[in-house]
Amino acid sequence: MLEYAIVGLIVAAAAFYTARKYMPAAWRKKLSYRVGGSESALGRLLNPDPGCGSGCDTCKACADPAPAPEDPKRVIKIHKP
Repeated sequence: MLEYAIVGLIVAAAAFYTARKYMPAAWRKKLSYRVGGSESALGRLLNPDPGCGSGCDTCKACADPAPAPEDPKRVIKIHKP
């Protein structure tokens, strides 16, 4: 019986995480305000402000900047075996 309770908690936590990650920002914002806003722990978990690692991957703000090319000319060396 204890195993079922533990599995149920794990499944509930995974469902909450997935819903929070992929829920539209407007829905997260409404839900966050309904449960108490930033004053409650659940409201902070439902933070409507997406940041790096939010899964959107559209602004590329988290990506490393591309290195600048050092020299546009490249020399190719061919070594004989």
